Amino acid sequence: MIPVGKWRWPLVVVLPLVVGSLLFWRGIGHLRYEGSTILTYSGDSKQIDQELKIFRSDNIRRRIDMVLLQSARPLAYEKVLGHPLQVLIKGEADWPKSVVQVLTVAGKICIEQSLANRKTDLHKEIEGFQKRQLNLQAQLDPLLLERKTMMSSPHISIPKSDVTARIRALQSRRQQLIENFPTHTDIALLAEQIKELQAQKHPHSSNVSSKLVDLDRRINEIKYRIDYFARLMQEQSLAERTLKPDWQAPPMIPLPSRPIGMEQWPLFSGMVAGTFLLGWVLLKRGSLTQQDASPNGLWRPETVAADPKPEVAAENPIDLKVVPAEPQLPSDPLTEKAALIYAKWIEVAKVLYAPAPEPPQGILDSVGPLLQESCEFLPEGHDVMARYLARTVAPGDLPAHVARTVLMTLTGAEEAGASSEHRLAMALAALFHDLAMVPRPAPQQDEVGSEVGRLSASVLRRISGLQPDILLMVEDILIGMDEFKLETWHNAAIGRNLEPLSKVLREIDRFEKVMQKQRARLDRQISHRKAV
Repeated sequence: MIPVGKWRWPLVVVLPLVVGSLLFWRGIGHLRYEGSTILTYSGDSKQIDQELKIFRSDNIRRRIDMVLLQSARPLAYEKVLGHPLQVLIKGEADWPKSVVQVLTVAGKICIEQSLANRKTDLHKEIEGFQKRQLNLQAQLDPLLLERKTMMSSPHISIPKSDVTARIRALQSRRQQLIENFPTHTDIALLAEQIKELQAQKHPHSSNVSSKLVDLDRRINEIKYRIDYFARLMQEQSLAERTLKPDWQAPPMIPLPSRPIGMEQWPLFSGMVAGTFLLGWVLLKRGSLTQQDASPNGLWRPETVAADPKPEVAAENPIDLKVVPAEPQLPSDPLTEKAALIYAKWIEVAKVLYAPAPEPPQGILDSVGPLLQESCEFLPEGHDVMARYLARTVAPGDLPAHVARTVLMTLTGAEEAGASSEHRLAMALAALFHDLAMVPRPAPQQDEVGSEVGRLSASVLRRISGLQPDILLMVEDILIGMDEFKLETWHNAAIGRNLEPLSKVLREIDRFEKVMQKQRARLDRQISHRKAV
């Protein structure tokens, strides 16, 4: 029993409502609404069964789900009794507007799919006609070639009766020439023509003529069939372009007025009723008095609450002890190796950045072996070096900042799989990047650090031992570190291929400075607490 005083009945009523809302939000207890629409068919009633198969196909179901962007409940497609050209579509959803949306989409997709199927059928018929036309053309070409060959023969061009008449005419003319002009040259020519015409009167010429007539008949039949299929193709193409849907949907679908059921209503009702009964049993009406207080005194007795006494502040203040925020570094070979490499880089940076009128000599002799030692350690001790650098932040220590920047740059180059030449150039750029600095006033110096000038690239030539190609790469990386570069003759990179390395070094330098700022702020807060 939990005493809640006058809030018992509000809680008993509100808790079931909250549980019911959560169940409804999870999809339990949704109401189901049902609606219907009618599609009217203007084609042949014998095609209704085939259209229903199309409407009930999985393709229609997937298209409806794709348009609605969710999986809709199954739809029912039925014939309307007494109306053979109508189809009834029934659907369910959680809300009346959702029912109308589902039915509208379903009707539209069914009409579109029916029209698409008809166009597909017409297209198949056109392809069939085209195929048969090509087959006929393949039969026609050999016949035309055969006719051309036959027509080239001189023995088939003139019928027999015509040949006889021409022979008589030529003989009469030749006889006249002999009588009147015995020396005329046409007498010999006419004799040759008469001889050729007499040769055509052979019985073989009649067989060739009958064969030619049969060949012409076959050619004409094939041409007629080709024209017939061409006309059919033209008619089907026109029908495909002017095709309209056979189905008509109603302009409006009425909204369902009342639900037909509830999703998982036994579970929903049981949980809501159980929550009500549980609240009615566990929550009781009563005041929070002394008899209801726990032995340890979460509630004060009424007698004490009636006459409160002010508490007296403790005379002796509580001593505060500053606990180190960072755990001690582990003692293992890898950590000791990381500390040793870090210390060596600090010593190199101290020599390089020590105030002096001239740059140090032989600085690169110590950088080469140390760089090789660092690169050999990183494949195995990458994580150890990262943890060690995160726990050894030294605000305001320039050699430590340079050493940390070099090691973080080598770590990034190791992860990126940079070449040995690029690793050397990035390590030297990180080592030399703070040679030229512009100090800020003291308050800003403590807050954001010094302003780094990229004039460091211009002093590299005073350091002995740098090879010309490595020198150019380091200068380009340092000049490219400027986020807003000043493109002047003394501050312009020669190439653009090292800009990614410049960006990496710039971000590492910025990140290391941010770590120094955070550590400096933390140290100031601890010092302030100690003083208070």
